[in-house]
Amino acid sequence: MRAPVSNSTAAPDGLAGLGPKSRAMLAAAGITTPTQLRDLGSVRAYARVKAVPGNHASLNLLWALEGALTGEH
Repeated sequence: MRAPVSNSTAAPDGLAGLGPKSRAMLAAAGITTPTQLRDLGSVRAYARVKAVPGNHASLNLLWALEGALTGEH
């Protein structure tokens, strides 16, 4: 079970472990809130980011997303 994100109305920059490049990749994929990220989960959010043309996200992003959602980073 995922730990709840502490502030569900904050922008993704409120999630620990996600830097500016990660936040920009999420925004380009249409993921702009911690609630959206939590609802999608790390794997589906990563898949959406990878589907953005020209995106070169590595598996490090997937691990960062999971860490941000679980509070383990």
